Amino acid sequence: MTSSDEQQIIGKLISPPEQLFPFPTMESARAEACTVIRVVCKCSEEEAREYLQSLEDQGLIDLTMSPGGELHDSPMPPARFGWGRP
Repeated sequence: MTSSDEQQIIGKLISPPEQLFPFPTMESARAEACTVIRVVCKCSEEEAREYLQSLEDQGLIDLTMSPGGELHDSPMPPARFGWGRP
């Protein structure tokens, strides 16, 4: 993955402020990230997962959970997930 690819992927993954947590599950956020990586890098699913892990390990992106989604006894809105910068 080139530096240009990294920047393009990060730009596509990080949610705009008006849509901060667009994914209902961590799995759906990761699946969408892998799809973006596969399109940009023209790589396999396995390579996309490795690239995603590399981006996270380098601290370039971080999967975050919406506030209020923690486990509580009282009714809370369901947690939602999105990509952001650490």
